[in-house]
Amino acid sequence: MYEALETMIADMNNLEQILAKGHAGSRVAAIAAAFEDCAQRVSDATSACVDADERAALQKIYRGMIAGQRIVYRLNELALEDAVVGR
Repeated sequence: MYEALETMIADMNNLEQILAKGHAGSRVAAIAAAFEDCAQRVSDATSACVDADERAALQKIYRGMIAGQRIVYRLNELALEDAVVGR
């Protein structure tokens, strides 16, 4: 379920450095896409789940994946703003 994120571990661990160097668009997009892929897989698992407690847990994980994606996008926006101001 989390394979897409697992492939992005190195980039996520180095996200601060990636953003600081600028031109991180494709790497940021890949990380965000990994969060989206995992969110979709969690959503699919939630739909197939019959246990209410497990469904609730999966819904929390889903929201976390969406939040992770938004955080990555926001960090990229802030890095771009800093680059413009720093010129």
